[in-house]
Amino acid sequence: MDIKQIKTDSDKTTESLNAEEQQVVNEHFKLLVHNAIDFLEKSVNYFENDLKVSIICMCSAFELFLKARIIKIDWKLIFLMQKMQR
Repeated sequence: MDIKQIKTDSDKTTESLNAEEQQVVNEHFKLLVHNAIDFLEKSVNYFENDLKVSIICMCSAFELFLKARIIKIDWKLIFLMQKMQR
């Protein structure tokens, strides 16, 4: 699948969401960002005592921030990426 095709499809999907669906997407976005911030805080707390755990928490935070951004574009892309990895 071409990146341009994904962009075009996601633009159509985002515009077609009704108010209730948009509210659900916004709620999931907020939850993902909140969890990402929690992981970043844990990363800072573990930095001096357990570097490995700190790095794992930081990577988890970055992944959640990316997923939050993707869910704002088109939530279906999250599942598309998982399917492509298999």
